[in-house]
Amino acid sequence: MEIKKVYENEYLYDIDFSNTSLKGVIFRDCTIINAKFNGAILNNIKFIHSKLSNVSFEKAKMRLCSFPTCTLYDTFFVDAVLDNINFTDVEYITRIDFSKSKLRLVNFKFVNCPKYAVFENASLDRVCFDWCNLSIARFLGAKLTDVSFSNATLTSSSFVNAQIIDTDFEHANLYESIFSGAELSNSTFKYANLSKAKFNRSILLDCNFTGSNLYDCNFNSTDSYLSEYKKGKILTESIIGYKKCIPCDTDRIYNFLDPDGLIHDIAIVTLEIPRGAIVFSINGGKCRTNKAKVIDIVDGNGNKMQRAKSYMMGNLTYYIGDEFTIYDFNCEYNVECSTGIHFFTSWNEALNYRG
Repeated sequence: MEIKKVYENEYLYDIDFSNTSLKGVIFRDCTIINAKFNGAILNNIKFIHSKLSNVSFEKAKMRLCSFPTCTLYDTFFVDAVLDNINFTDVEYITRIDFSKSKLRLVNFKFVNCPKYAVFENASLDRVCFDWCNLSIARFLGAKLTDVSFSNATLTSSSFVNAQIIDTDFEHANLYESIFSGAELSNSTFKYANLSKAKFNRSILLDCNFTGSNLYDCNFNSTDSYLSEYKKGKILTESIIGYKKCIPCDTDRIYNFLDPDGLIHDIAIVTLEIPRGAIVFSINGGKCRTNKAKVIDIVDGNGNKMQRAKSYMMGNLTYYIGDEFTIYDFNCEYNVECSTGIHFFTSWNEALNYRG
């Protein structure tokens, strides 16, 4: 088959580009039905204002391709490799499948795909879904790294057993979405709608839920303190917390490691949070309480200290034996940075905190 550099206003039915190598080819104002690009190497291919229906890119390797003002129906990118692909100007997508594919620097911004977008067992690295409509999308078993869903609509979407790292869901609508069994770390859900979402059996590490709507959200069996303290708990027995501070003769926090691996200008205050205290945690690690007692103070290398001061409120000094009660404690469960004593439930989280 002779391959042209430009296909314009053509009706391409049952055409087969499988295992070919295409570079710089343009499909403009075409109707492409039942076409195959399986196993093809596609470099800088442009589909412009074309209609693709039942088109397969299975196991294709695609780089620097774009789909401006196209419509995509029943389009399959299964087990494909997509690098620097732009879908942002696609007019409409329905039933698109990226299962087992590898996506890197792919842009779906503003894409409207209200049903059947599948990314099962896919690997997504620095992919943008900002302002997308991806209702009922499926990310089961997928690995997401540095992915952005800012302001996206993801209602009833599934992230079951997904691995989600450094991902942004800020202001996203995740109503009735499912994260069961997922592993999430360093990700933000600030101001997201998580009403009726499910995080049961998931792992949440350093995730931020500030200002999010957690109405009827299910955190049962979640491996973090979020499930226990997310809407506040009155302790029935005391717990231990750790707070990052600075020495009293230091004006700012450095977190400096010298050549011997020693940490300077840091203090860790160990707190006993007593029975009867109120504890909130909306981000899976950082907590806020109305009562605490200082039981130990050490520097960043474990050496004993007699006192330390807050680096957020330099006039507040902690001495061993001090007891604090916050009478104007803010009892709003979804407000993280407010009145109260802030602490972490693990030494490492306190030490590594960047406030």
